[in-house]
Amino acid sequence: MAEHMDPEEFRRAGHAVVDWIADYWTTLGQRPVTSQDPPGAVAAALPAAG
Repeated sequence: MAEHMDPEEFRRAGHAVVDWIADYWTTLGQRPVTSQDPPGAVAAALPAAG
């Protein structure tokens, strides 16, 4: 069974997520609207089914 975070670990993780979101929003205007990769690039990077 997975360990649970204690309240302080949860608080730190929550703050880190909020900081990440705030940083993302700060740079949103600088981000491209569409992918910069050509069609099929992501699929080509995936491992073969096995």
